[in-house]
Order: sequence, then C-alpha cells, then structure tokens
Amino acid sequence: MEQISPKPQPLEPKLAERPVSFRALIRANRVYFLGLMLFLGIGAILLSTTAQGEIEFAINRYRSPFNDSLWKVLTQLAEQYTIILFAIVLAAYSYRKALAFALLGILIPITSGGLKVLFGAPRPMRWFYDFAPEQWGELFRFPEVASTWAYTSFPSGHATSAFAVYGFLAFCTVGRSKRWVELACIAAAIVVAFSRQYLLFHFLKDVVAGAVLGTTLAVVIYLWQQYWWRGSIRMRSGFWNRD
Repeated sequence: MEQISPKPQPLEPKLAERPVSFRALIRANRVYFLGLMLFLGIGAILLSTTAQGEIEFAINRYRSPFNDSLWKVLTQLAEQYTIILFAIVLAAYSYRKALAFALLGILIPITSGGLKVLFGAPRPMRWFYDFAPEQWGELFRFPEVASTWAYTSFPSGHATSAFAVYGFLAFCTVGRSKRWVELACIAAAIVVAFSRQYLLFHFLKDVVAGAVLGTTLAVVIYLWQQYWWRGSIRMRSGFWNRD
C-alpha cells in the first residue's frame, strides 16, 4: 500500500518575525533596565530625603571652567544631530527600526515640551533667584544661556531624549556585545541626566521624570514597530545588510 506523504507546510516568511512581549523585552535587556532601576531608586531616595535645590546646590560646589566645558560637551549626547546620526546607523541595518527611531525623535519634543507648558515649573536659576536668595548669592555662576531662567523645567527634555534614544538603541542591539552596549547606553543616558543638573538647567525631579518618560516612549515605539511591514524583506533589512 502506497504511503501518502504528509503535505508540506509552507515555510514561514523569513521576515515574519515573532514580536517580543513587554516581559521578554525586559528580560532581553536586563542590564539596561537594572541600571535604570538603580538610577530611579537612588533618585527616589534623594528626592524623599532632600529639599528642593539642595542637591543642585551641592553639585554647584564642584563647578569650574574645565568642568563646565566637559559637561557642556557630554550634555550634547542627546542633541538632535546625535539622533540623526543614530538614525542613519540604524538605517544601515533596518529601515523599519530607523523609521521607528525617527518617529521617536519627533515624539520626544512633543511630549516633553507639552508637559513643560502644562507644569510651567521654574528652572533652577529662576528658582534660586526667586525662592532661595541666600543660596543664590553663594552659587558659583558661569555664563548661562537665557533659557535657564524660563519656566520650562519639568520634565527635562534632554533626559527624556537620552533615555528614549539610548534605550531604543539598547533594545535593537543583538549579538555577543549586547550586554556591553546596554551598559554603555544606560551610562550615556545617566551622564546626560547629571549634566543637566550640573549646568543648572534642571532639578533632580526633572531628570527622573525625563528618564521615566523617555524609557516609556522607547518601549512603546519599539514594541509597536515590530508589527510594521512584517512581511517586507526590504523594510527589515537596511542599506548595509540586505537579506
């Protein structure tokens, strides 16, 4: 009796990736999220045990022209041109992820800017001048830009950008070096957050809020982009690694 071979099942398209869940994303990027939790935990402790401006006043004791120059450079790790550069790098490996990253870059100023208008919190220079005149007189002040006097302190746009940008990059990274990239990404985000306090642009609560907002944006956009053009080979690949 002739045996009937089972009908071959169609192969799943190479690009029909199985989307990862939120829980799987956390597990896959545990180094980054452990660093984030450590930053938020220390931030929460400091916020609950210190008064407004106390931390920034303490940091101000270490200001110098050299340190100012250093932190003014490091704070640029979350500037717009940095986002454009990373978008080009991502496009080399995945057009889809590059487009998602570009969308993230658009959402960062919209969300953080909207919240700044909503809360209208004074930046440190303005706050010290208005509410802590004694500390204001003791501040080591170097040339500051006019925006440091505005009522746009909460949340920090640079911190939002840093945690969104470097969080998304950490999520996209694969391979043996992933853990080191995650560590570098969370370190870069924290450095940007600290630079905003050092330069008297923001309070600790502003950068902590920015970290939460930026990470939320990164997670949402990353999980969402997995469903874009799932069957498109062209969109999954980039101009460097074409499948």
